[in-house]
Amino acid sequence: MRAPKAKVEFDVEANTAYYTLRRGKVATTVPKRLDSVDVLLDYDSKGRLLGIEVLNMKKALERDLSKMGRNYIPKALAVAPRVR
Repeated sequence: MRAPKAKVEFDVEANTAYYTLRRGKVATTVPKRLDSVDVLLDYDSKGRLLGIEVLNMKKALERDLSKMGRNYIPKALAVAPRVR
């Protein structure tokens, strides 16, 4: 079985980015703070991580654009508790 492709959407007006990791209906959203950047972790009813929203994207990008792709998403996945 193939893993679904992740998708990234940017909302310039809202200053956010959303990383879709899998399709599904969001049942729970958990706020987290990673390296002074606020993120929202979306889970389905089975506790599977569906997506990650990065708030204040301009601030996150100013910190270090190359570091972000390597570190923020894996960190978000590492701190994401399974919701039951």
